[in-house]
Amino acid sequence: MSMILAMREVTEEQLKALFQDPESIEDLLFGDDEDDDGDGGDFDEDDESPEVELGKDWHALHFLLSGDATLDPAPDPAKPLAFILAGGKPIGDVDVGYGPARGLSSAEVRAVAAALRSVTPDQLRARFNGKAFDAANIYPGSWDSGDSDALDDLMFSFEVLKTTVTDAASNGHALLIYMW
Repeated sequence: MSMILAMREVTEEQLKALFQDPESIEDLLFGDDEDDDGDGGDFDEDDESPEVELGKDWHALHFLLSGDATLDPAPDPAKPLAFILAGGKPIGDVDVGYGPARGLSSAEVRAVAAALRSVTPDQLRARFNGKAFDAANIYPGSWDSGDSDALDDLMFSFEVLKTTVTDAASNGHALLIYMW
């Protein structure tokens, strides 16, 4: 089974509601419109942003951006580019596929967006080394297979990532990051 990383833009109010009631993460991610008490924690299809998936490229992007190959890095606010695996705080202990979702506040999203502004696809292409990726066990593996499409797909995922984060920052919103 594949490990897919996804992100979703949410308002700061929605993020606070999720931290207060972690079980409501299931309503947002898996769709349950039964809660309608107007407390800002309701998640209708009308007001939620779409899920953005990085597919299986999440670990490679984390490695390219942070230089860290570990799957469970320690959070470090001084390293905003490590946000894919180390950013934000867990939303309780509700397992949404591969552990709990993590929430990045709007301030954290702004810091990540600022750090991403200076990163270009050409810089990431220059850092890419399939043999080093395979030696570091970067998911999903087989980076040194000679498949040039893999690097192009990775750069496409980087552009999706960068756009998602910068849009959320521009909107003053928070982000959820989760794996399923």
